[in-house]
Amino acid sequence: MRRTINQLSQDFDAAIDWLERQRVAPGHRFERYREILDVALATPPGTDIPIETIEYYGAICEIDQLCDIAALPDAVVDSAQARRKLRTMVDGEPFYFANQGPQDPGRDAGFELSTAARFATAGFAVRLEHPADVSVRDLAGTELQIECKRPRGPRNLEPNLVSAYRQLVRTKAVLPESIPIVAIDLTLIVNAEFRPIVYPSEKVAGDRFDAALYRFEVDHGEAFANADYHGDGEGRIAARLYSFSGMFHIGDDPPAVGTLVRLGMTEAQQRTETGARVAGLFRRLHGFDQP
Repeated sequence: MRRTINQLSQDFDAAIDWLERQRVAPGHRFERYREILDVALATPPGTDIPIETIEYYGAICEIDQLCDIAALPDAVVDSAQARRKLRTMVDGEPFYFANQGPQDPGRDAGFELSTAARFATAGFAVRLEHPADVSVRDLAGTELQIECKRPRGPRNLEPNLVSAYRQLVRTKAVLPESIPIVAIDLTLIVNAEFRPIVYPSEKVAGDRFDAALYRFEVDHGEAFANADYHGDGEGRIAARLYSFSGMFHIGDDPPAVGTLVRLGMTEAQQRTETGARVAGLFRRLHGFDQP
């Protein structure tokens, strides 16, 4: 879903209440985001918000992600491992580009939690314990084991994929009936400058993202091939789940923040029985992802 700034403010309050119910303090990260959101709400329409654009859009996306995470049932986060992920998330660096190192554990944990929340909202049973970052099961017993990666740029894509594929291959050896999927957050690759995303209609926005994904996979085909080989994932990984967050300006609608999600599979993967099952699960997931 996408949220306007006013909706985001209301949902943010509820998300903070949810965090505190999980015995996790919001911390300085989300306290700073509250300050930024309050400034945005107090700025008259048609007036530039007195905050650097990249800082403002980054904060808005992070708030939106927390609001998604707060949809996780209490039972899902009622474990030591899940609570650690929540605490890691809130203790993270407030802004994307303040930490220039390769590690960003707060946002990594946030992506894992929001991926789980997306499936939970669609009615799937989810877990946040090992062996994978996120485990998903539907009523028919189909189980997905999902490794979540947030490459901080094109150069980080291949090593992130290699790491994910190796973990998924190990998980498959322990749980042979499970379906291995890698979830990839493309936000810092597709729109690293956090530019506002302006499209005349919802359909155009979706079509442009699909086209961008196609170009992304073509442009980075060597990275995917190398990851398959070096990560022992050749022919074993069932699909890729792509996410991309941003501030969207669609037609005459009020600006809204949200996340686009797409499934990536090769033609060979789509023709398999596993591919058909994954596509069916994604259709159900995607149905709960509309504005």
